[in-house]
Amino acid sequence: MAHVIVDGVRLPQLVADHPALELCNTVAGWNEDEPFDYLVGYEELVRLVGHLGLLDRPAVDDLVARGAAAPAAAAQVLRRTRDLRAATYAIVAGTPTDDDWTLVGRAARAAALAGSLGPGQTSLATWRHDPGEVGLTTPLHLLAWQVHELLTATPAVTVGCCPGRDCGWVFVNRGNRRWCVMATCGNREKARRHAARRPR
Repeated sequence: MAHVIVDGVRLPQLVADHPALELCNTVAGWNEDEPFDYLVGYEELVRLVGHLGLLDRPAVDDLVARGAAAPAAAAQVLRRTRDLRAATYAIVAGTPTDDDWTLVGRAARAAALAGSLGPGQTSLATWRHDPGEVGLTTPLHLLAWQVHELLTATPAVTVGCCPGRDCGWVFVNRGNRRWCVMATCGNREKARRHAARRPR
């Protein structure tokens, strides 16, 4: 899959147009027997949140150091984030269970308690995480709130799912978009079809 290197860490290319969906795309091959997971550690999680523009660089570096100093606590946050990711993917892919909705709801409530409301650029209030309260769970709260905003958006956000092999990445679909990245999944499928049509 398409990826980038951020501060020495391998992360998926941003293709979804929404942070909550980019979280889902940290797995490639959702429906495969052996999916590929980009979130192999807490550092990858923190670097992802920074790459999404949800945390500034000093906070990212601080959390990476804190996670290294408290590996058990960091691993728990990573596990909870993976659980949020799986539940979010099930919801946007149209295959959720009641447990998925419950998990996402609890994560959103915890995120709401970790931040505060303030005036936004429009008449609507905006939720913000308090920069002075950055802790190991901050990446989870920031992503959970993004999931909340995606799922409660008005009008509803249309989500597409890439049909490419070993993919399943999701994205905001504002038209007739089919592939996560045409240059990878789209062209790979074209090449596969061309090879299948060639005489043997």
